[in-house]
Amino acid sequence: MIKIKKIEIANEDLIDLYNKGLSSIKIAKKYNCSKRTILIKLHKIGIDLRDPGCLKVRPFKEELEKLYLDKNLPTRKVAEICQCSRSTVHRKLKMYDIERRGLADAEIKYPRKSFNGSLEEKSYLVGFSLGDLRARKIWKNGKTINIAGGSTQINQIELFVSLFSKYGRVWHKQTKSGRYNAEAFLDMSFEFFLERKKNLKWISKNPSYFLAFLAGFTDAEGSIFLSNRQAVYSIGNYDLEILIFIQKNLEKYYGIESKIYLDKKIRITSDGYERNSFYKILRIQRSRSLVSLFELLENNIKHPKRLNQLYLARENLKTRGLISKKIE
Repeated sequence: MIKIKKIEIANEDLIDLYNKGLSSIKIAKKYNCSKRTILIKLHKIGIDLRDPGCLKVRPFKEELEKLYLDKNLPTRKVAEICQCSRSTVHRKLKMYDIERRGLADAEIKYPRKSFNGSLEEKSYLVGFSLGDLRARKIWKNGKTINIAGGSTQINQIELFVSLFSKYGRVWHKQTKSGRYNAEAFLDMSFEFFLERKKNLKWISKNPSYFLAFLAGFTDAEGSIFLSNRQAVYSIGNYDLEILIFIQKNLEKYYGIESKIYLDKKIRITSDGYERNSFYKILRIQRSRSLVSLFELLENNIKHPKRLNQLYLARENLKTRGLISKKIE
């Protein structure tokens, strides 16, 4: 029976030396024993033995630390640079005791910038997003806020891109049907998008915040047109609470009166499903109210088409001589 030489070495020290990349031969020399003795002890304490050629394969420790830790590259990119498989990179991370990033960090592939705008800009974005955009967090414990929406109008998508591209990656594409879809991938400073209606409370406390919110909502859901030679401002949404919020604050801060109507027309979603609720429309038609409203919105709305509609409607208020038609 072969007797195994007893060596005085703590399990923690043995694990540390082995994970640092020392071979069983080098450890054996350090403790003046055989390679077999070291291998048996490693096996007894449950350490998975390395492939003998593993240390000769890239990435090496310093290289891996630079690429994975310092440059924050994903394992796929590290494998590509080092001309090895991802499984080799994963094995080396474990070997060198480098903690792997979780899904929350691994999902971040493009540069991002945290929101650093004013409360007016934040109010505008809340209003714009409440129009017809979806907001969600990617993964339950993720670090990405995804904003998505669609439109048949390319200028609406161009506005979407201009609003969010300075903060993160924006993707957009035209479908076969001619509709445009767009998505923005933002960091957690945009978490306020997840419960947007909760923002209405602080927005309502300041007229400048409310005005910025109204401008954003107008750019998303508004329309300014002529009906029977009379200018009309209209915004529609399925959420009655938002329209009542706008109605109350328009009157509270600016004395502008409006009316809310129920459109009982059956509408179909972009996915082909019938809406289970009626569309609501807030309208302003009184000339005095429109003059005040247009003065307020002129320097706050960002949508080129909406701004053009405003100028033409204002001209109508001056002349009352335009042919009844929708302003394009």
